[in-house]
Amino acid sequence: MNFETLLYEKQDGVAIITINRPERLNALNKKLMDIELPAAVDAIEKDPEVNCMLITGTRRPDGRPVFSVGGDIKEFRTMGFFEMLGPENIFDRAEAIFDWSQPLHESEKVFERIEACRKPSIAAIDGPCTAGGIELALSCDIRIVSETAEISDLHVKNMGQIGGSGATPRLARLVGPAMAKLMAWTGKVYNGKEAVTIGFAQE
Repeated sequence: MNFETLLYEKQDGVAIITINRPERLNALNKKLMDIELPAAVDAIEKDPEVNCMLITGTRRPDGRPVFSVGGDIKEFRTMGFFEMLGPENIFDRAEAIFDWSQPLHESEKVFERIEACRKPSIAAIDGPCTAGGIELALSCDIRIVSETAEISDLHVKNMGQIGGSGATPRLARLVGPAMAKLMAWTGKVYNGKEAVTIGFAQE
């Protein structure tokens, strides 16, 4: 299968999905989330030759690793997301967030599809994994990290709100409520060894 935003290959019963937007640090845009990633997951579910899926990211143009830095901020700007953050009144802001999120509802569904897939899913993480990247990793059954992985949740630090797409409850179930709050509130970056220690990754 040919895609624009990801690479798809099969090796010994394993389907490998590689987010392939290195010039944007594998940022998640609507084409990837709404069309191509769901299509890849559907193909995996229906393919009797595939026993499990592995999701990873293409290296940056300079060769350094990156899983995904999250949503494509450049695309967000064209959709009026940052204007939505403007209202001072908390109720106006909440309503604006709700209204803005409706067109992106299909994007969030792909995480549920990965989580519910009958084939096991593994996130193979090296380099930065934050925001939407951590949401994607949390939708997988297992997370395997390199020592040079950089795991963080920068939603609050950079955008002033907690992450969406089910990431908050998934993270709390995985690492415990207190650690999930610490990660969300501080934006601290955890390397691979630390990610295993806190329970975010299994190996």
